[in-house]
Amino acid sequence: MKLRTVAMTFMLILAACGGGGAASPSAQPTPIATGTPGTVIPATVQTVAGNGSAGNTNGSGRSATFAGPTSIAIDVVGGVLYVLEPGATDIRAVTRQGAVTTLAGGLSSPGSLTFDQANASVIVTNTATSALLRVTGGGASSAYAQVPTSQAIPPTVLGQITTDASGNVYVTANRAGDLFTVVPAGSVSSQAVGPGAQGVVAPSADGPVYVVDQGAGALQRISAAGTTTIASSPLLQPTQSMTFDPADSTFYLTDPRDNRIIAATMGGQVTVFAGTGTAAETDGTLAAASFNAPSGIAYDASSGALFVSDTNGNTIREIVGF
Repeated sequence: MKLRTVAMTFMLILAACGGGGAASPSAQPTPIATGTPGTVIPATVQTVAGNGSAGNTNGSGRSATFAGPTSIAIDVVGGVLYVLEPGATDIRAVTRQGAVTTLAGGLSSPGSLTFDQANASVIVTNTATSALLRVTGGGASSAYAQVPTSQAIPPTVLGQITTDASGNVYVTANRAGDLFTVVPAGSVSSQAVGPGAQGVVAPSADGPVYVVDQGAGALQRISAAGTTTIASSPLLQPTQSMTFDPADSTFYLTDPRDNRIIAATMGGQVTVFAGTGTAAETDGTLAAASFNAPSGIAYDASSGALFVSDTNGNTIREIVGF
């Protein structure tokens, strides 16, 4: 794992929690503590936004509230994290400084989202119709693509979604075990990847796509050359969302059932990365911190941080210093 110094974190003026748990709604974000340049900061989990109460209040850091946040994605260039709240049918926007606003509301059956960096827009799934919707930075939405359901596949099987640097969109259908690819022109193709297809990530433009088959507990590389299993472990079976850190060649996955974050390397090693396993909102070191049904996860390449949405905790968490 890489080590980051205080000198490298002055740009990360993000909300930090002292001892975890819910804070008062009036609490404000606390900048990450600075110190002697060159001092190594221990890897820690901290709360960026949300006070733990279920709600839909915009604001700064812990003065904001969320209602069951799930899928998240980051605009690395714009420095904005997009968070989906399926129950509230909203997409919220969170800056690196912890300011929370609403990008769009009243979405129809939203399931998961991704940020299309090539087209500077959010793409979200409609689980009722197996359709994809594009949402611009101004909050306007439009139909983007229709995933075929001619194979008698129930429309609610659309799972996780991601996009690559070329604007290709990939979405899993876990019950059917399919991976759907939507090219920028809008045409859709599919291939079978396993009966429990869930987490998906596309680290490079037009390159391999990585999918977790929950049924087999396997992380698979999907390319023109075929399908290769690069890691296999029971730890992968309950995972949901996935992101990739190219600096470490490591995948990070959420485990909402066991309240943990799982790491899987390109070399095949799978370990528990963070979380005690107890359902709670406790900040601290990787081994001492607790999550409460973590669902979405996104890696911010510009800061080297991981962002996690805690669905049952109604908060957005951040992992830094690893």
